[in-house]
Amino acid sequence: LRTALRTGADAAYEAVLRPVEGTILTVARETAEWVEKDDATNLGVLLANAATAADESVLRTPDLLPALKDAGVVDAGGRGFTLLLAALRHVAVGEPLPEPRHVERAAGMEGGAETDEFRYEVMFLLDADDATIPAFKQAWAAVGDSIVI
Repeated sequence: LRTALRTGADAAYEAVLRPVEGTILTVARETAEWVEKDDATNLGVLLANAATAADESVLRTPDLLPALKDAGVVDAGGRGFTLLLAALRHVAVGEPLPEPRHVERAAGMEGGAETDEFRYEVMFLLDADDATIPAFKQAWAAVGDSIVI
């Protein structure tokens, strides 16, 4: 679990051209750092401790990302990461999944947030040789924001 969380966090930062703190990246990294220091030997205990670390990290995301603080929300991706850990606990040790939370929409967020800076999201699957990826990342860095490869 320690290796998986560290490898996942490192790979996530590597995949994003311009990593931003206060996102799922921060939550994954801080959770990995926490479990690396945790001396628990029981998987259930380690997963519970990882979940606590992830929850605490999510609560700090608005302090790291002004857009979250302005909207009065935490990072949705980070919150999703906590659900992933809950699902791992459910499968590994039978811990019940958390009940869905009812969240009131932040003021001014009807229909979702839209900014002039980030209007479109485009996703596609690229099948390419690993050696071509650095040049691909460099080319796309010049024309897009928040690119994940």
